[in-house]
Amino acid sequence: MSAERFYIIKDGERDGPFDEAYVRFLLENDELGFEDFCETADGQRVRLGTLYEPVDEEVPDGGPSSGNQGEGSGARRRRGGSLSGKVLYLGHPSYLSYPFAWMLVVAGGIGGCLIGPHSLWGMLAGFGTAVLAFFYVVLQRSSHVYVITPRRLEAVHGLVAKDSTEIRVEDVRTINVRRSGLPGLMGVGTVEFSSTGDAIDVSFADIWGARRLKKLVRRLQDELEV
Repeated sequence: MSAERFYIIKDGERDGPFDEAYVRFLLENDELGFEDFCETADGQRVRLGTLYEPVDEEVPDGGPSSGNQGEGSGARRRRGGSLSGKVLYLGHPSYLSYPFAWMLVVAGGIGGCLIGPHSLWGMLAGFGTAVLAFFYVVLQRSSHVYVITPRRLEAVHGLVAKDSTEIRVEDVRTINVRRSGLPGLMGVGTVEFSSTGDAIDVSFADIWGARRLKKLVRRLQDELEV
C-alpha cells in the first residue's frame, strides 16, 4: 500500500485524511475491521482488506495459541511496527457538530420546493438559505484543523489569519474526552490535552473517533518512553 493518506468511511461518516500508520493503529486495536471501507486519493472506495492483508498475530514460543478460528476477522490482525510518518492524523470537526446548520439546509430545501410553484422569490429564499447554511458548515470545518505527528499535537484555527496552539506528545499529562448528546453516542467528542492537569493546552473539538485519538496519543507516549 502506498503511503498516501486517505479517508475512512465509518458509521456514515467520511473522516480524514489519515496516514497509513494511523489506520494500522486502528486495525491493530480492533477499532476498524478489514470489512470497513476507505476512500483513496482518486476517489475510489475500497475495503481495508484489499489494502491490508490480515495476518495471524505471532505468538512467542511456549505462549498460548491464537486459535479460535471461528471468531472471524476479529481474531486476525495485521502485524504492525511502530507508528511512523510525518502526519499520523489530520482532521476537522465532524459534520454532526453543526445540527442547526443542517436543519436550515433541510428546511430551506423543502421550503424552496413547496413555495416554488407559488412564488419565485420564496423559492430563491429557501434554496438560498440552504446553500448558505451548507457553505457555513464547509467553511467552519475548514477553519479548524487538528494535527498529530509522532512528536506534537497542534490545533490550527482560522481561514486566512491562522492561529495555532501545540503541545509536545511527551509533555501531555492529562487527556480528557467529553461526549454528549446524539453526536456523542455516534463517537463524536472533544479531546482536551493538558501538560499540568489544570489548564487545557490544546483541544480537538467535536471530532469523530475521540477515544481512538486518546489511545493513539497514549501509544505514542509509550513508544517515546522505550
